[in-house]
Amino acid sequence: LKMLQSQINPHFLFNTINTIASFTRTDPARARTLLREFAKFYRSTLEDSGDLIEFRRELEQTQRYFMFELARFGEDRLELICNVEPEVEDMMVPPFLIQPLVENAVRHAMPSEGKLTIRVEGVRQGDDVIVSVIDDGNGMTQEACNNILHPGSTTGCGIAVGNVHDRICGYFGAGTHLEVESELGQGTTVRLVLVEGALRQY
Repeated sequence: LKMLQSQINPHFLFNTINTIASFTRTDPARARTLLREFAKFYRSTLEDSGDLIEFRRELEQTQRYFMFELARFGEDRLELICNVEPEVEDMMVPPFLIQPLVENAVRHAMPSEGKLTIRVEGVRQGDDVIVSVIDDGNGMTQEACNNILHPGSTTGCGIAVGNVHDRICGYFGAGTHLEVESELGQGTTVRLVLVEGALRQY
C-alpha cells in the first residue's frame, strides 16, 4: 500500500499544479475549484492508507483524480462514465482499488488523436461482486497482458495492477482474482472478481 501511495506520479503533481495555474487568469473560479479538490485528493490519499472504506469513497477519489486530467487534456480527449449499483457502492473495500487502474488507462491507453472513454462498472452476481474498468483506447498485445499479470512485474502498469490484485486477494474469499482482456486498437478491460461474500460487512 505504501508503494502505491509513493507511486503518485511527480509528473501528475506538477502537471496538475501547472494546469491549475493556467486557469488562474482565464477561469479563476475553476482554478479555485480544482485547487480545493486537489487538497481533498491528497488528504484522502494520506488518510485512507490504513482502513477499509466504502466503495463510493474510492469512486469519489477516482472521479476527483479524473477531474484534474480532464482539466489538463480537455473534454474532447477524455470521458469517465461510472455505472455502479448502489449495493456495491456501500461495500467496504481497501483503498486504491479503482483510481490506479483509471490512471493507468489515462497514461497508457489514450490514443494520439480522438477521445478516450473509460467506464467503471460494479455489479452484484449472487454473493460476488464484479468491478470493471473498461477503456476504448490503444489496447495491448496478449504478451503485454501476460506481463502485467506476471508476479514479477514491477514497472509501469504492472506495479499498480499487481498491488490491486494482491490486496483484493487478501481481503476477499478464495477464488478472488483480477483479469485483464485487451485488443490492440480496441481497448482494455481490467476486471476485479470479488468472491464469497464480498458484500459482507466488516
